[in-house]
Amino acid sequence: MLKTDVSIRPADVCRAALLALLVSVSLAAPATAQTSVVANPGSVEFTPSADHSQSVGTVPVVSGYTLRLYQQGAAQPFHQMNIGKPAPASDGQIRVDLSGSVSTWPAPGGTYEARVAAVGPGGEGVSDPSNPFSLSSCAVTLSGAGALFPAAGGGGAVGITTGGGCSWTAAATAPWVMVVTMSGTGSGSAIFSVAPNTTTVARTASVTVGNLAYRVDQEAACAYSISSSGQTFTAAGGTASVGITAGSGCSWTASSGAAWIVIPPSGGTGNGSVTYQVAANTGAARTGTLTIAGVAHTVSQQAAATTPPPTPPPTPSTLPAPWQGQDVGAVGLAGTATHSSGVFTVSAAGADIAGSQDAFYFVSQALGAATTVTARIPNLGTGARVRAGIMMRDGVAANAPHVSLLVRAGGIVEFVQRAGAGGATAVRGSTTQAMPTWLRLVKNGGKVTASVSADGQTWRTLGTRNINSTRLQVGLAVTSGDATQRTTATADNVAVK
Repeated sequence: MLKTDVSIRPADVCRAALLALLVSVSLAAPATAQTSVVANPGSVEFTPSADHSQSVGTVPVVSGYTLRLYQQGAAQPFHQMNIGKPAPASDGQIRVDLSGSVSTWPAPGGTYEARVAAVGPGGEGVSDPSNPFSLSSCAVTLSGAGALFPAAGGGGAVGITTGGGCSWTAAATAPWVMVVTMSGTGSGSAIFSVAPNTTTVARTASVTVGNLAYRVDQEAACAYSISSSGQTFTAAGGTASVGITAGSGCSWTASSGAAWIVIPPSGGTGNGSVTYQVAANTGAARTGTLTIAGVAHTVSQQAAATTPPPTPPPTPSTLPAPWQGQDVGAVGLAGTATHSSGVFTVSAAGADIAGSQDAFYFVSQALGAATTVTARIPNLGTGARVRAGIMMRDGVAANAPHVSLLVRAGGIVEFVQRAGAGGATAVRGSTTQAMPTWLRLVKNGGKVTASVSADGQTWRTLGTRNINSTRLQVGLAVTSGDATQRTTATADNVAVK
């Protein structure tokens, strides 16, 4: 146990010297040291107590040191910190790094001085005052948030603003960013360089100064794409534009491989577009290529239009009495009808039998006292909208009332009606029946019943509808569904009775 008569004298602890950050300076007499005020100190250096390494029994005479901070000339410290019991350096001095603690001192303002106390079981000994020092803010601000670099790389600098005596260090978070100016004191710049990016992926790193980060973004190596791989033009030619996507530092050019594709001298850097013109074509279909940013854009052009041969006149109709054939409505191309060996062959155009106006070819006779019309339809001709069948119609005006039983592509059979002149045409019943298809309309007073059969013997009824007229025409109705082309349908077993 430490004897009570053992004391530590102030002389046992030599003068303490508070030094500038990372600077080691030994002081002479206190009076000399106090002629210079150190700004923003970061370390303390002092001579240890003469009893530093001594013990009484197993108890060290000096258990540690305390650093006390005073306003210059004050008797009481405004802050103190336990700095432990560091080992002396080879020159006999103890140095303690305070750079991490300076910013936390609750400085009241003015000029300061420090004393080091050697503390042990027998009491403490306090040094003479240190050289005077001052504190200013060591907060750091950077000149910006970051910078974008092209794939080729380059050099950069981040401005650093801080107190005059404040030190800083700079480092990079990725190996492709190399910091040239790695440290400094007071305001300055951290200069760095960015290596070329040879990958097709953009990347990000940072230059850090303390706990602040300056972001470094770098574009991917130059890769190019265009908005379209090609375009087709009519024989008349025309113009078109193609967009280019590229990195901001990536240059490109555009050229034509065909004389009839005209593109002005083009080029640029980064995203852009080019416009080209295709000349009129007076010959066969042709293909050419543009090379835009190294990517092919294919231009196809249709052949010059040729004059089609004139449509041959329709073959005159040859129908047995009392049958007559005529186009109803605006059919586009004239139709014809012939009869041979019990088979009616009808060639017809026309938009449709629908809406408020019809366009078709009608092979008909007056119904008179008869009540029934029957026909078998073995062939509709070609076309997706072809319709053929039987009809009872109040005259041959395009908007006349009618009831019809019509077959369309796919074996679909529809019973349709226009109830009044110029009215809408409505489907009143439908079914499917594989061709050849038997059709029948039976008039009973003012009502007409529609039926369909596979063999002409067994009939299925689709519906019954009114039609009031004393001048009904009855017969075959055929439309191609296209005013620019004809279809040829056939019907046999046609009977009106």
